[in-house]
Amino acid sequence: FTVSDTGPIGLVMNVLATCAFCCTASFVYKKMRTRKGAVLGLALGTVVLTVVMILWNYLITPLYMGIPRETVASMLPTVFLPFNLVKGGLNMALILLLYKPVVTALRKARLVPERENTQSGDRFDAGFLLFSFALLATFVLLVLVLAAGAFVLVDRMENYDEFFYTKVDNSRVKELNVRADDEMKYEYSLDCYDENGGKKELKFKTVRELREGAYLSVEVWFMGVRGWEEVEFEALPERVREKLK
Repeated sequence: FTVSDTGPIGLVMNVLATCAFCCTASFVYKKMRTRKGAVLGLALGTVVLTVVMILWNYLITPLYMGIPRETVASMLPTVFLPFNLVKGGLNMALILLLYKPVVTALRKARLVPERENTQSGDRFDAGFLLFSFALLATFVLLVLVLAAGAFVLVDRMENYDEFFYTKVDNSRVKELNVRADDEMKYEYSLDCYDENGGKKELKFKTVRELREGAYLSVEVWFMGVRGWEEVEFEALPERVREKLK
């Protein structure tokens, strides 16, 4: 069973990841019951896990986190790809280290049957053990690097605030087809300007149509528009006033 703090969706995602990894590795090892087959199966399991989770994160993450799909798409190669590769790699290294000792102990305890044919190529020698430890050390190091990168990213996200300014144009709003209990019924797509006059089109949702011609200060962070408020024309930066006259 799998545990997740992201509710049923996280649970389903974890089950999909586990099945993608285990089913692939088991299928290959059943065909090639050797060390080579074990390594190949686990490596392919890691690849399949990564591909499956990239696809499902692209499809599902915007729905339960409320992040724009284009933002998720930009995170696929920088966040989801390395995370799932390292996750699969750690699983692979730990299985290579623990599978043989665990199965041997279970056979001695007569909890699993003895193999009828033992191939010499299936014995875990010192070289293979060293390879497994090196693989584990590599992925542990990658975990530390990713953790440090994630810490820096979160710090930047928490301190990232940028303000744009715009003028309400109700010809550029559309009414959304949403559930009755969803308050955000309108979506604006407006040309906005930063304090230096740089232009950027921003989309944001509102509970009502805004006052035509009103000036807005729009707060933007890593994942898109964070909020907005109406301001007076005189409160706009000078270069913005030139653009919005």
